[in-house]
Amino acid sequence: MKRGQSESTGDGAARDTSRGGRRRHLDDAMAASTGELLCVVVEVSPRCAVSSSGAEFRRVVEATLALRNAHLMCHHSGEFVCCAALPGSTRYAAAPRSGGGAGSALATALLDAAEAARDRDEAPATAAAVARSLCYARKRVAAAPPGADVGGARLLLLKLADDDAAQYNATMNGIFAASRYGVVVDAASLAAKPSSLMKQAAHLTGGVFLHVAPAKLDQLLASALATFAADASCRKSLNLPFLEEADFRVSCFCCSPPNTLDRAWVCTVCLSVYCSQDKGPCPCTAALRAAAAKAAGTKAS
Repeated sequence: MKRGQSESTGDGAARDTSRGGRRRHLDDAMAASTGELLCVVVEVSPRCAVSSSGAEFRRVVEATLALRNAHLMCHHSGEFVCCAALPGSTRYAAAPRSGGGAGSALATALLDAAEAARDRDEAPATAAAVARSLCYARKRVAAAPPGADVGGARLLLLKLADDDAAQYNATMNGIFAASRYGVVVDAASLAAKPSSLMKQAAHLTGGVFLHVAPAKLDQLLASALATFAADASCRKSLNLPFLEEADFRVSCFCCSPPNTLDRAWVCTVCLSVYCSQDKGPCPCTAALRAAAAKAAGTKAS
């Protein structure tokens, strides 16, 4: 009887040792890997269709908080970053991924950003927020130890305002950079008219585009979770909204919101686009012409 007991005790110790080895191996693997990163850019401005000074902005905050919780629940080693695009500036609004007050801290940060933008009736700095989020994603890759498995990155743009012509070039540069580094860009347009710029962003990076009209903001939370909660690897098995077409026609820089054109006037220096010749010439072209005229006058004298 004692012999059987010693044999069972030895088998139990071997099983415990095996389990401990597997557990250590799993811990080491998790320490050497980095989960997926989700960056959410939220436009915060009274000029937006969903004004940051209105009560409907709280629905945007609720959807952002729900997406954060869903992402961190599905990716235990994942990261979440929220960047608020204010008029003329950006700020991080993401809370720590752990801790009891993390969710409330994120909501408070977004509401504080809305309060800071209350008296600034300007377009939100969307291009700067996109660039800042992409810089964080690239810094995360550069800071990883050699051989570490760095998870992918996604960027979700909550577009509350119409497209800003002045930021078209800068925003598209960010989208091209995201495509170059494999960052999937999803977009939710909450203005009355779907954003053609956001459609292009989703099309170029393999993301998903969703349009929720201001009159249907009560559906934003459910639509956002159903559309954007799944990561890129799971989307092949899901029936997500299909982007039927993306309008790649040029948009002018002289109107707000910009006009979509089949033919346009283009500055030969900075490639700025104008819908008519009367709204030019571009400042850089005018300066170039003035310098050329001055040089011609000096040469003639």
